[in-house]
Amino acid sequence: MRSADYAELLEPIDGAFPCGEPLDYDPGFLEFERATRAGPERQAGDQTVAGETQDWRHVAELGVELAGRSKDIRIAVALARAWLATEGFTGLAGGLSLIAGYLDGYWDELHPAPDADDGGDQTIRLNALANLRDAAGLLAEIRRIPLVAARGVGSFAFNDWQAVRHGNPDGEGPTLAQVEGAFGETGPAALDEASAAIASCLASLAAIEGSIRTHVGPGDTIRLDPLKDLLAQVKSVIDDHRPRRTVDPADIETGREDDPPQSMTGGIASRADVIGLLDRICQWYRTNEPSSPVPILLERAKQMVSRDFLALLMELAPDGAPQFRNVAGLRSPGPIEEDED
Repeated sequence: MRSADYAELLEPIDGAFPCGEPLDYDPGFLEFERATRAGPERQAGDQTVAGETQDWRHVAELGVELAGRSKDIRIAVALARAWLATEGFTGLAGGLSLIAGYLDGYWDELHPAPDADDGGDQTIRLNALANLRDAAGLLAEIRRIPLVAARGVGSFAFNDWQAVRHGNPDGEGPTLAQVEGAFGETGPAALDEASAAIASCLASLAAIEGSIRTHVGPGDTIRLDPLKDLLAQVKSVIDDHRPRRTVDPADIETGREDDPPQSMTGGIASRADVIGLLDRICQWYRTNEPSSPVPILLERAKQMVSRDFLALLMELAPDGAPQFRNVAGLRSPGPIEEDED
């Protein structure tokens, strides 16, 4: 499974247990956790040799299999890292959308479960989400992922860009001319795709923080500013190298676009198809109308796809939910009182 198909993992696993069973002691989960960790550094004489790096393709395969059995924040965060490593920023966008969908649609049943012996303390979940701002983990990986790759010039990451902008004080690495040359050789479609993917990442992070505030409260929340700030910097570099579009007045009058709309083949068969179409609409707006607020609204709509009517009513009009329950004859949520003998 590729990150673009993340919506399949938002479907309920089982009617009675939509998030599946906890896998903390499952051999597959334990193998998955080991696979996400890099090997330890070792000494070779006077030099320190980096440990063995993760096989992120293997991590992604294990993570998708586990996510089909259990909706777990820890698995989703590791999948986001694996998809970044294997697919670039498009992969990270899919991973963060998955996390946002988990938090928005399955908070009560999501794994790992809060500490029932400590009043439902959410620390274990917040610690899992805090890995999104790990300087030695995801943030370092974003800095190393190639921004551009051009044949005969090379591939360069955000770390390379920062180094050349500061004159490469250590005298090693690429030159500014090489990095700019790679950007010049990269087609506009690739830059547009990367920029749109990072915009999707930022929208998902806003949704993640919103879910945390809603369910945990402002006092015990975590902020993902280190990740958001880094992604905003990367996006700024990419956007600065995207070609400026010029619009012919005749095109405005006739309503023509540079890219003709693509027709959709087949019908909509599942919620995953709905989310896929919303993703395509968001990408079009981010590419062609980057200042439009439409993608922000559609990102929220994506998080609601998995909800039932009453859950949507609670989200959109919480004051009206009790009235609907009364009219529909539904029991109000809360503890069930036992009949007295």
